[in-house]
Amino acid sequence: MLKLEIIDNNGNVKASKSGDKILLNYCEKYNEGDKIRVTLSDTKFIIAQLDKTLVSSIIYIPNGVFEYEIPYGEKLNAYHAEAWVGNEHTIFVSEATNEDLSEYRNLALNSADKRGVEGYYPHAKANFVTRDESVFEERNSIDGILKNDSHGSYPYQSWGGGAREDLDYNLYFGRDVEIDKIVFILRSDYKDDHDTYWKSLTITFSDGSKIDAEFKRTPEPQEIVLPEKKIINSLNLSNFKQAANP
Repeated sequence: MLKLEIIDNNGNVKASKSGDKILLNYCEKYNEGDKIRVTLSDTKFIIAQLDKTLVSSIIYIPNGVFEYEIPYGEKLNAYHAEAWVGNEHTIFVSEATNEDLSEYRNLALNSADKRGVEGYYPHAKANFVTRDESVFEERNSIDGILKNDSHGSYPYQSWGGGAREDLDYNLYFGRDVEIDKIVFILRSDYKDDHDTYWKSLTITFSDGSKIDAEFKRTPEPQEIVLPEKKIINSLNLSNFKQAANP
């Protein structure tokens, strides 16, 4: 059983609905500080689409309570122009089934990830974000939006590290997962040589093992297929090396 609530900055409940599968149509404007809260009683996994413009994601919530503050102000730049605004909002949440969890899928996907907010997973965290702008936050690397031939506002948000080579990026799953490959999509705003690209980096897994990944100058997804399946709870990217272009 799930309980879905919309709560304002003072803790007042503005809407509430319960069930194993919930579709809530909320017909009011969101205000700064409003939150979506989901309370779980029989599961630790939900399928969530918190706005009609977001990609549906399986989210792991080990403590049984998920709170998501509605993006506001500058944060909206990383979302679709219709997301979170106006007086009509659709929220969908449901309990994830065993079939949902065992399906071969993108384990990194979480369109509800938030910078600096921990306690639900997958969660991305890095040591640097370009100018601390929302369109370059870590969450953009796992939000399911894959447009990469430009940069900046939606749909071109990405994780941006300011072209530094001392970057450190972590992806946390919150529990053990089994993986057999990693797919990278590099930002590819190559018009007028705006972008260079990462020619290589090091992937360190939570089991202590490491592999080096090498990339080409292409907008296409680039796969790193593992020699054998791994069971891990997190991974780290480091040792970023730029191609020659500044």
